[in-house]
Formats: sequence, structure tokens, C-alpha cells
Amino acid sequence: MIAFLGLFRRSTRLLTFAHMVLAPSICAQNYVVERHLCTKTPYEQRQSLSRGNSPTYLPKYESSQPLFTYWLARHGTRWPTKKRMQQIQELQNVFKLAGQDAKQSHSWINKWTNPFKDSIHLAGHLHPKGVKEMQHMGQDFKKYLVAIQDQDLLTSVEVHATAKARTQDSAKAFMQGLYGGTHTYTDSQGKGGITGHDRVVNVTKHGCNTTYTIHARPKHQDPVLRFFDMCPAYDEYVAHIDADFLDAWKLQEWCAHIPRLAEGLGVDPGMLTGRHVDALWHLCQQEAGLWSITNRACSLFPPQEAQQMEWVNDVQLFMRKGAASPVAYHMAAPLLADIATSLQEAAAGTGRSGLHAKLSFAHAETIIPLACLLGLFGTNSNQPLPQDQQCNATVDDLPEQSSCVHQQKTDADVQLEGYLRDSNSTYTKGEAMQSWAPPLPKPPKPREWHGSMIAPYGANIQLNLYPCQESQTLATKKQGGGHCIEVLYNGMRVELPGCHHTQGFCSLKSFLEITQSMRCPAAFNHACRI
Repeated sequence: MIAFLGLFRRSTRLLTFAHMVLAPSICAQNYVVERHLCTKTPYEQRQSLSRGNSPTYLPKYESSQPLFTYWLARHGTRWPTKKRMQQIQELQNVFKLAGQDAKQSHSWINKWTNPFKDSIHLAGHLHPKGVKEMQHMGQDFKKYLVAIQDQDLLTSVEVHATAKARTQDSAKAFMQGLYGGTHTYTDSQGKGGITGHDRVVNVTKHGCNTTYTIHARPKHQDPVLRFFDMCPAYDEYVAHIDADFLDAWKLQEWCAHIPRLAEGLGVDPGMLTGRHVDALWHLCQQEAGLWSITNRACSLFPPQEAQQMEWVNDVQLFMRKGAASPVAYHMAAPLLADIATSLQEAAAGTGRSGLHAKLSFAHAETIIPLACLLGLFGTNSNQPLPQDQQCNATVDDLPEQSSCVHQQKTDADVQLEGYLRDSNSTYTKGEAMQSWAPPLPKPPKPREWHGSMIAPYGANIQLNLYPCQESQTLATKKQGGGHCIEVLYNGMRVELPGCHHTQGFCSLKSFLEITQSMRCPAAFNHACRI
């Protein structure tokens, strides 16, 4: 337990000296709630990185169009999950019992009904707003393929998504924005919006028909885009921090808002629970994010309290998906390996002929670990592996599914267990929670980690490959030394820690060197204890 607490303190210090500095929290008087919905923030309302050059600026290399682009995006704005819809329904009784003063001050309470009561069948699916988000992204992305003839555009890209329908629908909407025309699946989606196989999309444009494929793998057999489903150590880590810290801490923070909310609603504080507070905030997030409505549920949270609710969301995001523990981001090794392989093949000309972009659509659980693994948010991810771990394998050497047989414990296993709990500690669960301090400063103090900045709907990371200007020998080019990469995060150029940058570009050779130990199968196996 002591080691676990110490890890969080170190993570907080790392954020303070992050290579890429993020924007501080907005002052309460200028607080615009639509921009502070954590991972429920629409892409157009995202908070921008405070540093980074305009992505439209390019140095004068041999071509202004990339030789190849690797694009990874989170799906667009989605409907809330079935669990969240049901939780919001529990507010019906709260609003029915609201006092007359509250109903006069908040007239919407009088006729309130759950906006999702007739949308259970859409739970978790891509929302129409998300469709438009991804279409706009596709339209914007076309500038990177401007030299490609229209008839060759569909064959110049390779499209991947996860087993979830919302990622496949995001891919289809993106492609519709990129290419135009009408796009329809040639098959129906699976039960519960899960389709773990390739899907063919028919395109009709100017009276002509053509097709392209969205590649997808089954949920527990996707080490590139759903690595978190194949990492037993990560499941154990999340279970422990939820049970030992987060669940009790979140309830404590929610309950602190009950007296004022009860007074505002004109109800007895005893009838409100922390779950009600969470449901009210989630209703605010959905109303503001989906429909830009901020004068209903959001009006129940003054700016300072809204900031605190956002902070609770951000702490949970940091702990579960961010930089709190190495296992949470080292498990992204298969994805980083796929990126490196794709860039190497494009540079060497050994990849698929005519391929100019690889487009992947996944989840917040996919893009956040990758960003942290690359060191973009203050993580020290370049930690050496044990000497007996070799990096001479490929992504194909990773397990095909998550039902892995655990081997005898190694030093790495013992170290990871130290992150989760100290076997020699005499802490009880309650004492551990009381001794734990959130790794992000509480408002009004500024912080550098915001879910609305790091993982809004549609969050994306883009790696563009260009030929370097300097002449290189053939041998150097085979090593990737004759090419440079540009990294964009949510459309803004960022620099990778450890890379030797020139005008915002990192040599491919340098990128491959600094990521070598992070992306090999041994890194994944070591972190996930497989």
C-alpha cells in the first residue's frame, strides 16, 4: 500500500514537470461548462493544448503532402450507456418531490422526463452529433490526400475499428466525409452493437458504386486497438484502486454537494444520495454535450461546484486510464508496435502498394494509454525492461486472446503487486482511503490533466511521415534515417520527449530508437504479467 501511494505522488510530480504543458483550469467566473465535460466533451468544445505550432505550418521538405499518415481516433459523441440511462431515470422521484420555490426557479423541473427513456436501444451507439463530428474530420483530413485522384482515394487508405458498433460507425462517417457519396453497410450489426469481423461498406457516388472494408477483430482478440481487454494485470489494478480508493473517495466527494443541492431543490437532504449527485452531474454532461442545453441540470451546479465535479471525473480518468500506474500505459505496446511497423514499411516502400494512410477508430481506453506511453502528458514511460527481456519479436508474437495462462511469478509480478498493495502493510481499507490524496490538485488550484483536453469525443493522434530534406545513403534510408515524422494531437503539433526535433519534426530513426523498449511484445507481457 505504501508503494502504491508513493507511485501516485511520483506521478503527480511528473505532471508538474511535463514536457508538454497543458492549459490551466479556467477561472470560475469564465467557466463554460460545455468545455469541461471530461470525456463527454464534444470535439468542437474540447480544450486546446496550450503549446504547439499550427498544424498547417510545414517546413520545406520534398513534398507538402505526407508520404504516409497513421491516424488513430476515439469514436465520436455517443449516446449514454444503458446503465447511465437507468441511473438518470432515478432522478424522476427527486424532481417530483422538489419544493415549489425550486420549481419556480427551475421551471423545467415541472415537466421533466428522462430524455433517454425511449432511447435504451441506442445506448452506447454513435449519436447523430458524433456522425457529424466524424464527417467533418474526414473532410478536414482530405487535405493530407490532396494529390490522390478521386477514383483512387478509397484504395489509398486502410480502415480499422474495434468490435464496437460506435467505432465502426465513426469510421464510416469519417470515410463519408473524406470521399463523399452515400455509405451503407452490406450486412447488419451484431447483437448489442458488437460486430467482431470485417464489414464491407457500399458507396454510391455520382451514380457509380464501389466498396471498401472496415477491418475489425473480436473484442478479446484485438491486441492493437483493445489491448486493455487482454491485460490481466490491468484488470486487477483497476479492481483494486476502485475497491480500495476510488469508490469510497468519489462517494465522499459527491455527498459533499448534497446540502446545497437539497436546499436548491427544496428537498430533505436525507432523500439525496451520492448516486443522485452523480446522476445529476451526468445529466448535465449529456444535456450540455448532446444538445448544448446548460440551463437545466447544469444550472444546479454553480461554476465552483461544476469544477469540482469535473475534477472528480478527471481524477478517476487519471487513475484508471492515465499515468497513475505503468501498467495502465505500458499495455499500449502492441499499438505502438503497429505504428512503428506501419511507418517503417511506408518509409522502406515495403508496405501495401498505393497505401497512403492507415485510419483506426477506437476508444478513450486506447488513445490515452498511447499518449501516456509516448510521454505526452508527463509520464516517464521510457523505463528499461529487465535484461532477460528481448525486443526482437513482432506484434504477431502477442497472444491471440485474453485467456492467458499465468506463469510463475517474476520480479515484475512482485513489483506490480507493490503498486496495488503492500503485503506487509497493516492498513485497513478505510485507513488506506483516508491516507490517500488525489494526485490532481483540487479546484480552484490549476491542474494540467483535463479529460476534456486529452480525451474528448473524437480525440485523435496523427503521425505524418515525410522524406527528410538532407540526402541520405541507401543504408541509412533502410534504417529509417531518411524520413521524419510530425505528430499532431487533436490537430496541434506536439513534440515527443526524447526525440531530436527540427522545426517540430522528429527523425524516424530517432522515433524508432526511443520507442524500441516500449513497443516490443516483451513490454506488453511484462506489464500485463502474461
